[in-house]
Amino acid sequence: MKGVDQNLRKEQGGFRKGRGTTEQVFVLRNIVEQVNEWQASLLLNFVDFEKAFDSIHLESLWTIMKKYGIPNKII
Repeated sequence: MKGVDQNLRKEQGGFRKGRGTTEQVFVLRNIVEQVNEWQASLLLNFVDFEKAFDSIHLESLWTIMKKYGIPNKII
């Protein structure tokens, strides 16, 4: 979506046309390999958002989506 894509970071992969999370996994793997090669420290944090949408305040979500120009027929 044009309005949404303009507001997302270029690194955002999921839920974008022509992009996927596989690319992010590849980038993360390269980072881990470089850190190992440099013998540096690295902290990673993974968050499981599987049930995240069960707890979203829907009125706020609709307001934000309208702000980003998402058409009402999609909202």
